Amino acid sequence: MHVAIDTNCLPTDRPLMSKFPAISAAGCVGITLHLDAGGVYSPASPVDEYSDLARSARDAGLRVSTLITPWPVWDVASADFRKRADSDAGACRPLLERAAAVDADVLVLEPVSAPGQLTTECVSPECWTRMYEALSVWQWEAENHGIMLAVAVDVDPGWSLRAAADLIDAVNSAWVGLSLRCDDDSAGAGSVWIPSLGGRICHVVANMSAEVGDADWPAVVDALCSVGFGGVITLSGAADDWPAVARALVEHIATAAPPPTQDVH
Repeated sequence: MHVAIDTNCLPTDRPLMSKFPAISAAGCVGITLHLDAGGVYSPASPVDEYSDLARSARDAGLRVSTLITPWPVWDVASADFRKRADSDAGACRPLLERAAAVDADVLVLEPVSAPGQLTTECVSPECWTRMYEALSVWQWEAENHGIMLAVAVDVDPGWSLRAAADLIDAVNSAWVGLSLRCDDDSAGAGSVWIPSLGGRICHVVANMSAEVGDADWPAVVDALCSVGFGGVITLSGAADDWPAVARALVEHIATAAPPPTQDVH
């Protein structure tokens, strides 16, 4: 288990690569990069740009561990989703190629307009079926590139996690899992949902918006250890003192019982 920093939560006063030493000094061993259509790194950016970023990260003792992107077929609730998914089975390929270029472990798919959440619309039977059909195709591309696909979900509301768990079970692939976003243990992330989801979890997003003293990270980390999670915890959200938050989380992980070795692939 290791900690990565979401580059979207860092100040934008300096180029990303110039912040790598500070990220490493805070105890993080990875960075999580967003692929945004209008951002510095987009799904259309040349693969060479991602390779250059990965080299710069390695020079600072870091790695690009995770990429986060909107769902490849942009609106999973739209009427034309089925047609587009059927006609563009390779929709995920450019994203996986960029993930492979940086040797990432996980490509996180945010399936709806609200990042990290499956809404009531998105867990309708029709939309669930559309997501299942797309993931059933994209899993083969994921295996070919050696990259785990993770569907982004939130611990609140809880029923969305049940639908997401059913989705992962239905796809039944070692290359498709969940990216679980949680603030602390107030929503039962550690006591309820992490044990319930178990090995379906292949990535975790920890929101830094809460004060360090208020977030029950030990409960979350202990629960992850109990299910053998050995992947990436990405620190996200707005926090001016993100180095302190990162160091606190790294310390919690260091003192927790070591989990069994888990290959995210």
